[in-house]
Amino acid sequence: MSAEKIKIGTARDEKKAFEWFLKSAENGYYKGQFEVGLCYGNGIGTPSNCEKVNEWLQKMKSNRDQK
Repeated sequence: MSAEKIKIGTARDEKKAFEWFLKSAENGYYKGQFEVGLCYGNGIGTPSNCEKVNEWLQKMKSNRDQK
């Protein structure tokens, strides 16, 4: 059973989650860049933006390939 179903923990805040993913992404963390791309693609915590999806997923690919 998830925490959301039994109402424990913190409230879900998609905008705040996007802000944290963006901080991670801007610091070069490829998993954060992937999450930012998903957020832009699905309009989670930020307006949907196809150009930003491509931008962040390209950054993610470049950083992942360097590892």
